[in-house]
Formats: sequence, structure tokens, C-alpha cells
Amino acid sequence: ARALQNEPVAVVIESEDDYHAITGKASEVSAFRDDIAYIRRRLPTVLAQLRRSPTVVVSNAGRWPGILEVASYLRDHPRPGCYVRALPVNVPTKFIETHREAIETALMALPESGYDPSQQSFALRCGFREEPPAVRGRFLCPVARQACGFPASDVVLRVEDWAQLQMPSSLRVVICENRTNFLALPPLPWVLALWGEGGAAAGLLPRLPWLQ
Repeated sequence: ARALQNEPVAVVIESEDDYHAITGKASEVSAFRDDIAYIRRRLPTVLAQLRRSPTVVVSNAGRWPGILEVASYLRDHPRPGCYVRALPVNVPTKFIETHREAIETALMALPESGYDPSQQSFALRCGFREEPPAVRGRFLCPVARQACGFPASDVVLRVEDWAQLQMPSSLRVVICENRTNFLALPPLPWVLALWGEGGAAAGLLPRLPWLQ
């Protein structure tokens, strides 16, 4: 005769509510359903795109009225050409920057918005005016600073302004993508350190003719 096993072979959860209670997801599921119902009423066109990215709905629970207000405005006023915080929508000042992923996901379903996924930055993809990129410089040598005509050793200039400068050929340049490294560099003769965050070396500094 076969002996009975004392190990479970199956677990049966009798209802969806029981499953949510066991997993601790009841409130998350409720919020998800409320958000989907709101999206279906307010801007149903984006639902097909959101089905491909349901985690975007979950991670922005309760904030879809603001997200869809921004998306609707950009649909009706494509590529507005203003700075992000100047968009005339009823959302908090930093709302658009902190909800970029959700806004872009919605815009992917709104071709009339002019959304361009091929662009490198959020502002360019959505048609906002982009803040001029800046590069910070530190002269690690006072003689070099004086020779270049700078009144201070630590300066921040737009890339366009750096590009217009006439720098001596004897100047050496250290490019940093990490701010801590940039600030920790010791005094070095005839050295200028440049820092422009992550995109500096790849996108900004090649625009400075004197670096060639």
C-alpha cells in the first residue's frame, strides 16, 4: 500500500479578495482600478499604451489627474516651446519633472502632441524649451587663471560662452564627470578642470573649439 505524504500538493485560494489579502495588495489593486477608471473617463486613448506598461500606472497611483492634464494640454498645444515650469497647467511646480515617465508614456499614444521619442532629452522629446547647458570650470593654477583673464578660479558658464573664449595653447584640461572628483583635484600648474555632469564629455565639451 502507498503511504500518505505529509507535504502539501496544492494551495487553493477561493476568491480574488482572499488573494489580495494574502499578498497585502488590496489597497494597491483598489487604487489601480480607480486610476484605470479615471483614465478611461478622462483620456481613454492612452489605455492601450498603458496596458504595455502597467507598472507606470501603479507607481503613479492617485496622480493621474495631473498627469493627464499635462498630456491633454500637450495634445491640444503640441510642442509649446516654453520652459517646463511655464506650462499653463494646474499642477505643482515640480510635478512635470517628477512624473516624466508617466507623461511620456501617455504622449506615446497621442501622436497629435508631436512627441518625438528620437530626441535625447525630455524637453526636446516633448517640445519644451531647454535650459542652456552649463559647464563648471576650476582653475587649478592661479597663473593660468590670470593669463586667461578670469576674475575667479571657480566659474560656471553656458557652453556657448565657453566656446567663444580664446584659451592659451599651454593650458591643459582635465574633464571630470564626477563632481566630487572635480572638487577634490589638487593644485596643478596650467590646468583647468571642467565638469558638466554625465553628458559633458559626450555631448557638451566637443562643442568647445579650443579643446580640439
